[in-house]
Amino acid sequence: LSASAESADVSHAAEDIAAAVDKCHTEVDLTKYRLSPTELGDAMREVLYTRPELFYLGETWQYYTDNEKRVTRVLLDYRYAVADISAKRAEYAALLSDFIAKCGIDESSSDFECVLAAHDTIITLYSYDNMLVTDTAYGMLTSGTGVCEAYSLLFLEVMRHCDIESFI
Repeated sequence: LSASAESADVSHAAEDIAAAVDKCHTEVDLTKYRLSPTELGDAMREVLYTRPELFYLGETWQYYTDNEKRVTRVLLDYRYAVADISAKRAEYAALLSDFIAKCGIDESSSDFECVLAAHDTIITLYSYDNMLVTDTAYGMLTSGTGVCEAYSLLFLEVMRHCDIESFI
């Protein structure tokens, strides 16, 4: 496969993984993508670093391969009990909405105003997690602290709200 075809397979696999996480599935069949374990890692990182709303996905996973060492399925791990995730999602949506309101961002805000307001509000309200525990936007919103990843994911969420393309 060409590099672009492999990249497309990783991105499509990431979409399938994200859809499974959204439904709290514990297993995803990825046979059709013929990913190597390294490519699976790329797909999982794509989900973790582009979908802050899936904060409940754990950072570890297991996978099975076929005889050619291609990933056939991945077993997902969650940070919370599946029964609690719906309530956590609702809490996250409310906290994020409150945070965006604190930023003072509305439909009339320019891109520059959105970026500046998000930055200034994040650095004013939150502090660095020196214990290196909080790595999600949800965790940052609930604890008031976060590591670089949490800051980035919260900023990404606000940029999405403002329809500003942003990457981590």
